[in-house]
Amino acid sequence: MASQERREFDKYLKFFTLKATQVVVQSRQGRKIRTKSTVQGNDWFNLAIPEDKQVTAEMKRSLEGKLPQPELPCCTEILMETPEGDTVILEVWQVSVTHRRDVGVSVAHLLYPRLSLMLKSLVAVSRSTPAYRLSRQQEEELKFTFRVYLGVADIQEQLEEFKHVRLAETSCPYGSIGLSVYYRPNITLPSRSPRQIPSNQLPSFSQESSKRYIPIKDNSTKDNSTIAYVHVTVSHCLDSLQ
Repeated sequence: MASQERREFDKYLKFFTLKATQVVVQSRQGRKIRTKSTVQGNDWFNLAIPEDKQVTAEMKRSLEGKLPQPELPCCTEILMETPEGDTVILEVWQVSVTHRRDVGVSVAHLLYPRLSLMLKSLVAVSRSTPAYRLSRQQEEELKFTFRVYLGVADIQEQLEEFKHVRLAETSCPYGSIGLSVYYRPNITLPSRSPRQIPSNQLPSFSQESSKRYIPIKDNSTKDNSTIAYVHVTVSHCLDSLQ
């Protein structure tokens, strides 16, 4: 019984991590995501998030089948690139696991609906940071990329430029699964064309070619037959992101 529950925990963690990354990256595509909640059981966590195959492929390549574990969260970096080729990390979203346990929580009956609620909350919260508003501006000169990896957020040298918010956490007999984000509370761009923006007026750019950055593309179709209905309480998260 215990081994079966452990396999269920690992399976839920795997698909939760995949769905959370899809939510974050798709929220930076510069368009409104149209999806719908479902109770038919065909979609993980009862949320029909369209799959971006580019995101799925990059996660498989980067994680190599590994799951988040204590001290090794799954990080999704959102970066902005200028025409000069400079990049700046705007956000780092994390799915983390800790040793905090709650033996009274059933993996099948309590953990799954809690993860579903966390994922639906993420849909709302991921659209409340400055990076989301920037991505919606549709500036052709600014490109957005993402990077997925397991490990400590790669912003330690710039940590003072970020705000850290723990969004949600839930426990079970095999540990706790949490969501958090590091984000820049202030992203100020001059009003003139980005082509005329000197790099030293933008925060903490780098030109590291050793890291793999994936362009965030709008892979949507013209089918607008579905619409987003997410009814969750996330006011405490939104207040902390102000």
